[in-house]
Amino acid sequence: MQKAVSSPKGDEWIGRVLLVEDDLELASALARRMEQEYYRVTISNSGELAIQELSKNYFDILILDILLPGMSGLEVCKIAVQGWPELAILMITSLGGVEDVVNGLELGADDYLVKPFGFAELKARLHAILRRGDRANENKSLARSSGGNEVDKFGDLALSPIDRSVTYRDNTIILRPREFEILDLFLRRPGVVLTRRSVELILQNKGTTLSNATLDWHIHQLRRKLQAETGRPFIKTIYCVGWCLDENWND
Repeated sequence: MQKAVSSPKGDEWIGRVLLVEDDLELASALARRMEQEYYRVTISNSGELAIQELSKNYFDILILDILLPGMSGLEVCKIAVQGWPELAILMITSLGGVEDVVNGLELGADDYLVKPFGFAELKARLHAILRRGDRANENKSLARSSGGNEVDKFGDLALSPIDRSVTYRDNTIILRPREFEILDLFLRRPGVVLTRRSVELILQNKGTTLSNATLDWHIHQLRRKLQAETGRPFIKTIYCVGWCLDENWND
C-alpha cells in the first residue's frame, strides 16, 4: 500500500518526502504534521513499494523505518544510495537498534531518529538535512567548476579521500592516519550527533579498533590541530552523548 498526502496549501512545497513505515497510523499522523510544514509526503508501507515509488517519482528525502516486512530498511537504504545518490535518507529505529543505525550510516544514510520521538525533533532533522543538502550541492558545483577532484567539504575545510589530504582555505593540515579516518567519518555526516558506540562501530567496519582512551586521545589531537590551523576545533562534544561536526562552534 502507498498513499500520497495532499496539502491544502497547494504547491508551496519545501521538499518532497517518501515515508516508508509499516505502521500506517503512525505514518499518517507524521504525514499530516509534515504537510502542515509544507512537505509533500508519499507513504509506502514496504521496502518493495518504496523502491517502486523511487523509480517513478522524484523525492528530496527518504524517511525509512529499519524494521519493515519483507525487504528490510537496510536493504532499501543500500539500493537507494546506489540508485539515487542525491537522495537524503533519514533512518528510524527502535531503542535497541543502534547497530542497525550504524550500518545504515555506513551505507550512506544521512541521519537517524530513535523511537519514540517528538515531531519537533523530526522537523529539526528534516530542516537540517535540507540545509546540508544545499551546502553539499554548492560545494560540489564549486569543486567541479574549478576542475579539481571531488572532495568532501564542510565550509572551508576540505578532505580528499584520493590523496588523503586535508586543507583549510588552501592551507594543508597534517594529520595522522587515525585522525584522518575520524575526520572523514564526521565530514560524511555533518551536523549529525554520533555516539561513542557509533564511532567505534563505523571505525571497526573499516578495520580500525580503538579503546575508549585511544579514541578520546585521537579526537583530542584532531581538535587541537584543527584549532591551531583554523581557529576552531570543528568537532563539538555533546555531553553524555557523543560528538558532531559544527562549523560555527568554538571552545
